[in-house]
Amino acid sequence: MKMSANKLSANKIVSIENAVDNLVDSWDLDTLLQFAFEDRLRYYIGVASEEEINLLLQEHGTQDCNNKV
Repeated sequence: MKMSANKLSANKIVSIENAVDNLVDSWDLDTLLQFAFEDRLRYYIGVASEEEINLLLQEHGTQDCNNKV
């Protein structure tokens, strides 16, 4: 069951932040890179606007001429 942030106490939020910080600190570089890739891929496929996608492709990739966004 998901709990929204507004239902969490300030102390609980700080505890979660500290735990996440410890979790990420324990990851090696390959794990961090894989997480970043998967996170951004999910974002651009499922959330990003067409403008954001076009900007991503313009700045960091190429568009396949047969598959224009």
